[in-house]
Amino acid sequence: MKQPKQLPLSDLHGQNVFFSLKIIDRSEHIGRLLGVAENIKPLTTGKQTVSGRKGILPVERAPLGQELWKLEFRDHDVYLLVNENVPGLSESIRSDPVFFSLIYPQVMRQVLTRAINEGAEPDENDDRWPVLWLAFGRKLHPDHEDPPPPDDTEAAEEWTEIVVQSFCELHELRSKFVSSGYASGYGDE
Repeated sequence: MKQPKQLPLSDLHGQNVFFSLKIIDRSEHIGRLLGVAENIKPLTTGKQTVSGRKGILPVERAPLGQELWKLEFRDHDVYLLVNENVPGLSESIRSDPVFFSLIYPQVMRQVLTRAINEGAEPDENDDRWPVLWLAFGRKLHPDHEDPPPPDDTEAAEEWTEIVVQSFCELHELRSKFVSSGYASGYGDE
């Protein structure tokens, strides 16, 4: 098999690019489709986190009208959609302590609840979003407990709240929000 010449893909825009790979027979049955691989992610897609890892919540700009953000559940990933008509929002939502502390706990609740309801297991050898998010939740859980089954709604809510609380403590969300200065002037407790 002859390796193709280098083909630069510099005209592709966006952070969330996926490819399909098709293997075609060029010997006996010319043109016959031998195999297909869908939703291939390049190693360098999207922005990496500060620690150098690829995040599990890609941020994408979208036309959302008067809504600032929402989640979109796709086959392989969950996307945090942000309003494309708000300048700087897609950058702020990733790093600004005010946005981060107000939005991400609720994002986690929604995604973890949906992942549990999907019936995925955090130990599956799969890179679909429910598996990745449940594995992430288990790592955050103080006792590293597996999520409960989807039919145990009360246990699922409790597990999710423990994970979200651990996330908030790990990232010191209240402290960062208060030190941002945004909370000053809204009265004392």
